[in-house]
Amino acid sequence: QKGATWGLASLNTYGNASIPANGKKDYTYLTRHNGKGVNVYVMDSGVNPNEAEYNSRLRIGPNFTKDKTADDLSNHGTTMASIIGSNTYGVAKMVNITSVKVFDQWGVSTHGVAVAGLQWIWADMKKDTFKYSNCLINLSAVYEPGDTFDDAFLAYYAKTDPNSPDYWIQRNIIIAAAGNTAREACDYSPNRLQYTISVTGHDAAKTIPTNWANTGNVCATYAAPGHQIIAFGNNYSPVTGYGTSQASAFTAGVWASLLSD
Repeated sequence: QKGATWGLASLNTYGNASIPANGKKDYTYLTRHNGKGVNVYVMDSGVNPNEAEYNSRLRIGPNFTKDKTADDLSNHGTTMASIIGSNTYGVAKMVNITSVKVFDQWGVSTHGVAVAGLQWIWADMKKDTFKYSNCLINLSAVYEPGDTFDDAFLAYYAKTDPNSPDYWIQRNIIIAAAGNTAREACDYSPNRLQYTISVTGHDAAKTIPTNWANTGNVCATYAAPGHQIIAFGNNYSPVTGYGTSQASAFTAGVWASLLSD
């Protein structure tokens, strides 16, 4: 992809090699490892559709908030989905995306809403729409630790019987943002829980901005582009943002590419 954003171009670099944040580069990817056959559930504020960007790869799932619409009213979920898999800004340009709305127009969610979203996703994974081993969840957010969320999460993923028909569903990955409070990522859920890939953000120099990005050797072991990230807003105009949410979305795109058919 010619003229890609620095975040995409950085995925082709190794080690500490950096890319100017204000300079567009090329993004090289293998078409056979570009998300085909993979479904990413985007637990967020909703994803607004755009056929030109997704070519029928976007599915609008349920709305668990008090908003009257499944649309993205807070300019967050659409941005994350565009980083994961849009034609213009996406990492995995053939991935399927399912929107599951768990944050309202004010960016508010609760443990109960999060659990409802997860339970719907786990049930949906059992259907024939997607292969069990080719699904993952992106949660570009954090929750304060609490029994409602943590217990439901761990109870589901703790089932490890390989002979169970649900085994591969239970092994599917959840990728989460480390958080933007300059604290230890283990202070939040689901980062502190097993079966989660927690991602912090780095800038174009491969430096983690510790003045805002949550970190930790245990609960934030991955870093991805998270500063001056260009992607689509909810009206599909380009927006520039920063945060571990963006880093989580980049990581979900990379994992989707690795899981490709």
